[in-house]
Amino acid sequence: FGPLDTAADGMRTWARMYIAGASFWDQDWVQAQNYFAQVMASVPHLADSTCTSATERWRLATIGYANQLWASGDFCGANNQFKDAFSIDSPNNATVYPTATAVRNQCVGETTPKPKKTKAPAPTKTAPQPSPQVPTP
Repeated sequence: FGPLDTAADGMRTWARMYIAGASFWDQDWVQAQNYFAQVMASVPHLADSTCTSATERWRLATIGYANQLWASGDFCGANNQFKDAFSIDSPNNATVYPTATAVRNQCVGETTPKPKKTKAPAPTKTAPQPSPQVPTP
């Protein structure tokens, strides 16, 4: 056994950062996002026993943070986080699109169009018509 070479020591450091990011999972999305962003930049495919890569963890942490911002009423902040998350192409993005669209609409001030209320046309006045008389036998 000897000292680790530079590559092995680097991988050990990235693995520690991955574990640190995972420790913030569901607790502090900003910290999780920060750690996984650093790991993703150097070793994007580094994964844990669930086969979830650092890149996917970053994407999910970013979505988690977007949902947190949305719940607090920061629609534009959430919109920016969703945009960042969608920069990573994933087939799972489609499940988040409806939420992201609702957040975007709230950020830019769009709401679902409401049907316009229209007044019923006023009845026209016509001369009373005599009712038909049925002859009696």
